[in-house]
Amino acid sequence: MGVYIPNQELERKTILKKYREILDLMWDKTTQEQRDMIHKAMALAAKAHKDMRR
Repeated sequence: MGVYIPNQELERKTILKKYREILDLMWDKTTQEQRDMIHKAMALAAKAHKDMRR
């Protein structure tokens, strides 16, 4: 089995795309305060898991 070498730029773009899709789906169902909280949670998760690959 080979060694996995992540494409960090592709990974970043994929994560941002999925994040935007989630926001689009829930935009009209949430308040600005809730969206701000979601943004903070995403930033915290990204920072906490920045060096983890599975």
